[in-house]
Amino acid sequence: MANVVTEHVLLLVPMMMVLVLFPMVTNLVVSNYMNEQRLIIVEGAGNKLASTIQQLYLTMSLSEVQACTVTVSNPLPAKIEDQDYIVTADLVGDTLTLHISLPGVQLTYHHSLTIGEQAEWIPSTLSGNLPNGGIEAEKKIVGSIVSIVLRFR
Repeated sequence: MANVVTEHVLLLVPMMMVLVLFPMVTNLVVSNYMNEQRLIIVEGAGNKLASTIQQLYLTMSLSEVQACTVTVSNPLPAKIEDQDYIVTADLVGDTLTLHISLPGVQLTYHHSLTIGEQAEWIPSTLSGNLPNGGIEAEKKIVGSIVSIVLRFR
């Protein structure tokens, strides 16, 4: 009988470790999976927004297009993964870097795209909770100088 009790006591410690560690490891794996899924969805939104900005810039830079203002409304859905989002951007040289963040889950994604030398970027913010949010491009022609001013609205 003493051997059986000793065996149960010896098995109790590893079993308790399994009961404590398994939920912790499972929680970590599930949390990591959810973060990676969100990141993939935010990357997709960043690619869509970057593509829209590049297409808008390229269209406006055509010589056939006269001075005008073009707006693309709601380039992204109102929420990403049921989270509000904030997008800002900065232009360095001909590289525009988008900064997409989901404040509710503390996730930030940076996406860089190349636009031409004629581009100017006005610092602005795009947010999903703005019903009239979008991208605005204005082509200005002064003599032979052409500039395309882009911003979020």
